[in-house]
Amino acid sequence: MNNLTKQKLWLSITLIVTFCFFGSIFFIFIIWAPSAVQDKYGLPGSVLSKPDVIILSTRLIMVGDSLGNPNNIKTGPKTFFIETGKTAGQIAQELQKAGFITDADDLILYWQYKGYDRQIRDGVYLIPANASALIIGNNLVQGESGFTEFAFLPGWRKEEIDHLLATSRLIRAPKKVLLKDCYPDFLSEETEIEGFLSPGAYQIPDDYSNNDIYCLFADRFFSTLPDDFILSIENQGLSLLEAITLASIVEKEMVVESEANRIVGVFINRLKADMLLQSDPTVQYAIASVNDGPPWWENDISGSDLKVASPYNTYLNNGFPPGPICNPSLVALKAVANPEFHNYFYFRTACDQSGTHTFSETYEQHLAAACN
Repeated sequence: MNNLTKQKLWLSITLIVTFCFFGSIFFIFIIWAPSAVQDKYGLPGSVLSKPDVIILSTRLIMVGDSLGNPNNIKTGPKTFFIETGKTAGQIAQELQKAGFITDADDLILYWQYKGYDRQIRDGVYLIPANASALIIGNNLVQGESGFTEFAFLPGWRKEEIDHLLATSRLIRAPKKVLLKDCYPDFLSEETEIEGFLSPGAYQIPDDYSNNDIYCLFADRFFSTLPDDFILSIENQGLSLLEAITLASIVEKEMVVESEANRIVGVFINRLKADMLLQSDPTVQYAIASVNDGPPWWENDISGSDLKVASPYNTYLNNGFPPGPICNPSLVALKAVANPEFHNYFYFRTACDQSGTHTFSETYEQHLAAACN
């Protein structure tokens, strides 16, 4: 066999091997991988381009069965809170940090493949025990069943939440709920759950009872409470119930969040000086409770209203009312943990209709700040 023949033979072999190699690559990445992933996870998101489908399918093939493996959470369900504005990547990382999934990158790949990465809803979710990343990932996006969306705002009292729950057909009739119904060993006294309900959006299972729903709200409250909250209030000589009660009053007093810490400082100064708190929202709460509402928050308080007989009326009773008057925001809670220290004992609504307040050290200054 001459050299020319040998060269032709090697060229032919090289071409055949090259064709087989690239043919195999084409088959695996262009045909087999997308087909296999589609069989396993369903159709890809409609917004994906063909190259995106190929790339994501290839990467999902490399993930193997990790998305379908159950997590190590043996008891459940556990709550997981998604704040508004969180990206899919941030949510996946938080799921991994909480131990609900083993690999955040794998879940992000799945969300991207399905086009779910921009469809994740905020709210509080229940993560079942031994759930896989695939189950969890699907529960956090649009199209889930067996849940009802529900949300309430900071500053709402329980009766307002009751009404909306009943209107949404999540409960049949309002019932009294105690904090010990959710945490038997937490507080021994007959502390009602008012004030310990975290405002925001929720995904509520359709089979949840009245108590289950309120315990879900309370779970989120304690899970989002600042880490240093208990230590901070103890350093101020406040019990947990007193701190939440103060936060609820501040929640209804403030309009501009930047004033929350200063408002807390005013009430602490008054308590230390053994002065009445004289907070209008406590009177509003008392009036609605006596009249069995609604409305639950009267905007205009008269002189006679200030004399309403109620332990919640801080114009008549010294110190804190028996408990919270509403369910405060995280802003109000953080303000109680970090009050502004000053010499103000009074504040009233500013006259410029900005929603801010004018703060005064003396009663004479307070009177002088009245609007004409």
